[in-house]
Amino acid sequence: MLFAIIFGTFGGAVLAFLSARWLLTRAADRFATRPEGRSAIFVCGLIFGAISLAPAIFLSVMAGGTLGTRIAEGIAGSLGMGGFVVTLVLAVEVVLATVVTVIGNVIIGAALGVLVARTVFGTPPARGPGPQATGSG
Repeated sequence: MLFAIIFGTFGGAVLAFLSARWLLTRAADRFATRPEGRSAIFVCGLIFGAISLAPAIFLSVMAGGTLGTRIAEGIAGSLGMGGFVVTLVLAVEVVLATVVTVIGNVIIGAALGVLVARTVFGTPPARGPGPQATGSG
């Protein structure tokens, strides 16, 4: 059980960071028109993700210890294995619960970052010759 908690916590935090970075890069590429807006999306998403990391780890360990143990024993029993396989399945459950919780909060933060990027920073000014430069008007 201790191995599952340690591996699941560390693996979940690393996987959550990598997937949050990927998600925020995609959101910034899609919705930000200025560098300031891109930064706003990253900052909001990472703040929400960092704030939710501790509760995500707590919830995943508690859920893994209660409900997850029964599920892990059932999966290992259906495979005809036990012992260490139960621990591995439990570790994967802790990783998945941590990642799902953190990514859900990163998505909320990224959505707020998109709102900030669009309302505060808006769209970039138009470039190129305008009607004044051509002499018409």
